[in-house]
Amino acid sequence: DSREQSRIESGDLIEPVAGGVLAWLEVHELQEVVVGAVQGRGSDRDVVVFKSNGIAAWDVAIGVAALGRAHEAGIGRVV
Repeated sequence: DSREQSRIESGDLIEPVAGGVLAWLEVHELQEVVVGAVQGRGSDRDVVVFKSNGIAAWDVAIGVAALGRAHEAGIGRVV
C-alpha cells in the first residue's frame, strides 16, 4: 500500500527495520512493482511479502462495488 503509512502504523515492518533486519529502502509499494518501476522477485528463491495497511479509500471503493453488484443481483436489503 503506502510506504509512508507503513512507517507510521505497520509494526510488521517497523520492528524489523528497528532491529536492523530490514531497511526502508527494501520496502516498495505494490504499484511500483506492477508498473515495472522496481523489480519484484529476481529469482524463484526470492520471497516477496505484501503488507496491506487497509487504506480507507480502498475499503470504501470495494464497499461501493459490492453494493452495486448486490443491487444488480437483486439481493440484500436497504436498512
